[in-house]
Amino acid sequence: MAVVNTDAITFFDSQNENTLDVLNSNGFSIGGVIRIGLSKRWSVETGLNYVRRNYNFTLNSEDFPQSNASIRFTGYEIPAIAMVFVRLGDKSFMNAGAGITFDLFPTGGLTVYDRDTIEYGMLETNWVIPALTANIGFEYRTVKNGYFYFGTSYHLPFSNVADVFVSYRMPGTNNFTALINPPASVNGTYLTLDIRYYFNSGMKEKRELK
Repeated sequence: MAVVNTDAITFFDSQNENTLDVLNSNGFSIGGVIRIGLSKRWSVETGLNYVRRNYNFTLNSEDFPQSNASIRFTGYEIPAIAMVFVRLGDKSFMNAGAGITFDLFPTGGLTVYDRDTIEYGMLETNWVIPALTANIGFEYRTVKNGYFYFGTSYHLPFSNVADVFVSYRMPGTNNFTALINPPASVNGTYLTLDIRYYFNSGMKEKRELK
């Protein structure tokens, strides 16, 4: 499990003189990891994680009162990470890893409204986006009770993950006017605090590190 801290940025529409603040609040990631031992110091990891990024929007405009909205932008990740281990004690290890993660976004776009007149929308730029992932952490290993891990990770997509659209809807109609043009974009970068538990499955790497 990981606590996700995402990016934050401000966009300014010079034509309409509107400002959009895209602020992050803590999200989370949860999933399962498979570790495959290659030697007593090297292994690879893969798995499937569910990730929720939380975005808060604040629109400032001379034509409207300040507007606020929030969207939970969810997706999945399939990592492929190489790990190296350094033994610190009888049962304690430090490890570091780096690799590629494939971010998957099957949402098809999300929309919320403020006061039924201002529409906020997020649309993924692609349904699969590769990202660079790096992590460092410490783990305590036991034969009977498995491995306990605590660390941090950095996640950097190779391109923006979503566009943010903000529009004004005339009351009683379906006519929309863009308030931020061109649309804002978020790159989905985040830093996490990670807590993991590994079952002791008796892999080759684990036997050699006893």
